[in-house]
Amino acid sequence: MIRRAANAPNWATVLCAALMACVLAPDAPARLDTKRYGELREAERYQMDVAEKLVQDRKWESAQAEYEKFINLYVKSPGAPYAQFMIAACCENRNLINQAIKEYKAVVSYFPDSPEAPAAAFAIGRCHAKTGEQELAVQQYVQVMTQYPKEPVAGDALWEASEIQLQRDLYEKAFELRRRLVDDAPKSARFNQAVDWLVDHYLFRADDLDAARAVCRQRRNPVETERYLAQRRYDRGHWLYHSQKKTDEGRKFMDKAVEILQGLIEQFPKDKRHVKEAQGMIAQAYRYSGRPDKAFEAYEKLLEANPDDDDWRYQYGLALEENGKWPEARLQYMRFKSKSRGAMQLAESYYRQRNVAEAEAAYMKVVADFPDLAKQALYRVGNLHQYLSGNYEKAINAYRQSEQSPPEYLFRIAECHEAWKKYDLALKDYQEIVGFFKAQAPEAMWRSGLCYERRNQEGDKERAIATFKRVLDLYPGSAQSSQAHQRLESKYKVTYTGGGMKKGQ
Repeated sequence: MIRRAANAPNWATVLCAALMACVLAPDAPARLDTKRYGELREAERYQMDVAEKLVQDRKWESAQAEYEKFINLYVKSPGAPYAQFMIAACCENRNLINQAIKEYKAVVSYFPDSPEAPAAAFAIGRCHAKTGEQELAVQQYVQVMTQYPKEPVAGDALWEASEIQLQRDLYEKAFELRRRLVDDAPKSARFNQAVDWLVDHYLFRADDLDAARAVCRQRRNPVETERYLAQRRYDRGHWLYHSQKKTDEGRKFMDKAVEILQGLIEQFPKDKRHVKEAQGMIAQAYRYSGRPDKAFEAYEKLLEANPDDDDWRYQYGLALEENGKWPEARLQYMRFKSKSRGAMQLAESYYRQRNVAEAEAAYMKVVADFPDLAKQALYRVGNLHQYLSGNYEKAINAYRQSEQSPPEYLFRIAECHEAWKKYDLALKDYQEIVGFFKAQAPEAMWRSGLCYERRNQEGDKERAIATFKRVLDLYPGSAQSSQAHQRLESKYKVTYTGGGMKKGQ
């Protein structure tokens, strides 16, 4: 076994990480660590470089032959364990799995103290899994933990073994493996994942909050633990209530989340950030489980302690709107610390209520009082008339004044012209986009073709076909090119390759 100087890098750990990259993705080239490479004699280094170059080129059979040559010539070399490992990896990449197992076993047998041995032992388990020998794979992975309990790969092996057990519907065995991983392999890359899996097990399968809390604290501090446990129960409740339509069960989990959050507030009253967040989550839990009165009470309590928090005041306003309390919601927007944001939300509230006149008046007040929001407010006036009132003239005027995010506002103007059946003006809008906005030109030209179809005058069919062909010619590879190709074939029975070449018509 090679000695290392004091304070030198732990090359065993470094190399094991590199080899694990190879183990987890067998076709990924590994490298001999710098320390041992520096100890190679010139001839050994040359032979190693030849093999490594072949690995980089994915020429596995040739690389294997060069590594075998290295072993035959330099079996006492510091690079021999690595060369033997790479012989096995080459076999695995050639799909010679049984031979790979023998070669990995040779690493463990002949170089048991080498940095490659733990990775080779892990790879044996993976190879057994590849051949469908799941029980042998599990046994090998567990053996890795027994042989190399202090190596990071040990925990990874337990994780892989547990994955196999889950695939075999052996849940309890998988649980024991992940429990062991958390207890015995804290350096594993899978440690955090295993902790969170166990937390869910205790929360949702065993219904044991104390056990969930204990395991969660192995990767989180106490306050973050309570926050995480509440979030998991909240997420489960939200999913049950809204996705599964299991209202009673969903509320049950929301209430369990609230219980944890209330405990957090009591335990950590000086942690203002987490207390505020917990109060907000309590309000959201009631809001999204169909109990608005409790939600309103929770929002009021939160805002009493944090009167300048516009984000939570906004959420309270939305909750009030959802329950038809529009005037009460607008009172909240008027209490925003940011007067400009509050004014905009007041206008948005009228928009959400589909109250066109009040919304337009509120947006125009934003334009007058807050010049920095004028473009955004005018754009929303355009939206208001395009999508709600159908007054396309007003919509177009508002969009033109806004010049918001060009050429986005030009697309909206073109849409209004089309809806207004002013197709010539819409085509001019699209032409302007094509001429001045290169990135959006494919979309504008594609829409021009559709506009010709909608106009449906004499000759427009031919113009639409010609436009779709131009999309193919000018913007090959774009999403619009694919759409144009499909349109030509499905609607017009025209097969066109682009580039001016016609296959058939």
